[in-house]
Parts: sequence; structure tokens; C-alpha cells
Amino acid sequence: MSFNPLPVNRVRAIAEITIGDNPDRAVVDTSRVRGGAFSVASLADRDLIPADLRKANITKCYVESTQTEYWLKGGIANSNWVVYTLASQNNNGGTGGTNNTTTVYVGGSVPSKANKGMKTLAVAIDGGKACAVAMAEKPLGYVSVIVGGTIHTVGEDKTKDCYFSGDNGQTARAFDAIVVGDFCFWNPSKAGFALLENQSIEFHYEVLNTAIPSNSSPATVTQAEQEFVFDTPQNVWIINHTNPDPHPEVVFTDMANELIIVDYQYVSATRIEVYFDELVAGKAFVG
Repeated sequence: MSFNPLPVNRVRAIAEITIGDNPDRAVVDTSRVRGGAFSVASLADRDLIPADLRKANITKCYVESTQTEYWLKGGIANSNWVVYTLASQNNNGGTGGTNNTTTVYVGGSVPSKANKGMKTLAVAIDGGKACAVAMAEKPLGYVSVIVGGTIHTVGEDKTKDCYFSGDNGQTARAFDAIVVGDFCFWNPSKAGFALLENQSIEFHYEVLNTAIPSNSSPATVTQAEQEFVFDTPQNVWIINHTNPDPHPEVVFTDMANELIIVDYQYVSATRIEVYFDELVAGKAFVG
């Protein structure tokens, strides 16, 4: 591995730096190192972490109010925070085969299967109710809203594509304050289009894994899933599954089993289509 040469007029350390006579004491706290790890009280505190202490795909932050760890994926803006969830698989079958898959959830949370397969209401003016179905489970952290297979920005105020509210759209909920019964409200002026009636809409979010205590170590959950392997890079993945749920939860990874976030559509009760802007190889786990 090569590194940039030491710039001129900089201090060169010629020996290990220690604190006084105590070599075991840390010279710099990890929270003051660019790309370091953080632990904060709320999502608002997380979003206040200075940019010069962030590093894409490295920085992680545990939020006490949601009992969830987040990760800066693909950038350092607040919009790049995602729930830190890893999946590891036992690859004991062929392409498209049915396997017993072991999934490891970090942070004691699992993807929710609720709020899928919903239909939009017609919304032409900012602040209109996006659909007639309310939040069905208490989310942990960020909530994604997907309309017609496209992910839209959810705000903790009323300045984004959409937001969640418990008072008929008058005020927006912070992510860690969203509760069961809250509705999603749409802002056509922010999203760039009005909602038409009966478009597909769904909410993606994590929920507390009730089978695992929230203060436990990362847990292993075993369940039967269908694994689909796309070892030839493609920009559209076609998934024909046999899950009895017409809107099953889907986990996507690259070929190295690293979690990836993608746009996808439930085309029918047994068919899912995934869309990419480039050719991508990877895996999909339906179950």
C-alpha cells in the first residue's frame, strides 16, 4: 500500500506519542478522529457531527433514543446515514435455489414487513395525506418512502418530499418520534410531482426484534429464505419467487455479501424487479 509523501513544514513523529508516564492512556479520543465512531443521545445530535470528523463508509454512530447504530454509506451528508445492518449467508444451493439462510442483524433490529403493497391517495397540494394506511409498527431510525419503485426523501420537517405527522399534517415528526398511527404527508412542490390515486407506495424501516433483548449482543436469526444469485452483471434483476407473501421483505447484497440499497418494484404477487443505473452483480434474499 502506498501513501502520499509527508508534506513539507509538517511535524514528523520519530517515536510513539504517549501521555506522560501512562502509555495505556489514549492520546486522541476516537470521536475526535475523522471517520471515528460516535455515541449520541438523539438523531438530531447525530446530524450535528461535524463534516471534518466524518468519512464515507467508515463513520458509524450509535443513537441511544432509537437503540440503533447508523453508518455513513456512500457520502458524508446527513442523507447518507443508513441503519447499519449486515447480512451473512450460508451459500449451500444454486442460483435461485431455496436455502436455510442465516441472517445476522446488528443493533437488535430487523426489517419490517408491514406497510407494503399500499395505494396512494390523490395529492396535488403540499401537506396532503399520501395514503390511507398509517404507520403499522414503531420504526427504529430512518423511514424510506417508496412511490412507484422510487425512493423519496423523508424529512423531519416539512421541507422534503414527504413527512410523517400525528396531527393531520400540521407538524412533522422527527424520525425517533414516529409512532404507530402516524400518517405520511406528501409535498408535490418538493417531490416534483403530484400523487395520483392508486399508485404503489410503501414504507421501509427497521423495527425492534422482539425475539432479542434490545440490550443484547448482535443476534443470529435463522429462517428459510429464497436466494437469487446474479453473478453476471445486469442493470435489471428479475426475481420470480414463491413466497406466499405478495410483498415479502427483500435483502440485497453484492457478491461479497455486503449490504446494498436498491430501488425495486413488486410487479406481481410472485415477481420482483430491481433497477440499477449500471451493470451490477449480486444476490437477493426473499423471505
